[in-house]
Amino acid sequence: MLADRRARRRICGGWEPAMWATTQSPMSQWSQVCREIVRRIVHLGTMQATANRLGLQRFMEVVWPRIIETNPRPPELWVVGNLDGASPELLGQLEKANAICAGYVFDLGTVLRPYDIHIVPWEHDTGTRTRIPLALNYAQALVSTRAGAACFRELRHNENCVQVDGLEQMGEAILALVCDNIYRRQLADAGRATFLRCYTREALQPRFDSFIKQVLRSNARASAL
Repeated sequence: MLADRRARRRICGGWEPAMWATTQSPMSQWSQVCREIVRRIVHLGTMQATANRLGLQRFMEVVWPRIIETNPRPPELWVVGNLDGASPELLGQLEKANAICAGYVFDLGTVLRPYDIHIVPWEHDTGTRTRIPLALNYAQALVSTRAGAACFRELRHNENCVQVDGLEQMGEAILALVCDNIYRRQLADAGRATFLRCYTREALQPRFDSFIKQVLRSNARASAL
């Protein structure tokens, strides 16, 4: 079914917009085929966000040429998210790369497969990249700039993700993952474990409860003054 949709809806905006929703892992769906399917490089995020738009454009300018130069049959490039706001130059680069642009997807489990490579090519530490926990939840091998992952202290280079100092190093990092199935799977599995340990409601509830108690105590002390 997925292969049929891909054949019919290829290249920049060919998929009808839907909504992002689920954070449930699709691990069981792909457990029997993940070793046999073609790997993907996945970028997740609407082009209406500056970090996504400029980050992807820089990826296409700096990283993608290195990947195709080294690998005559590069992984598929998937862009998940609304393309509204993308520059003509970026759209042209995606078309030239035969990128598969999924649009705005309701069920991320249909496009975020375990053990694919998830990129965060943003070069500035300007905020939290909220798609990082999503990538970990779906057991994707995360490759990020250090700036793009700066807010996530749970991430450990070469343990549950790969972090690079700049985009000049990202191509080599991606190619290493493409060529090493065991390494890629280990990173992705560790990333999934990190998600369960750090980013679920059950994991975060005690921290939230502690914060609320501190606020209430502070308010009580202030009222007593």
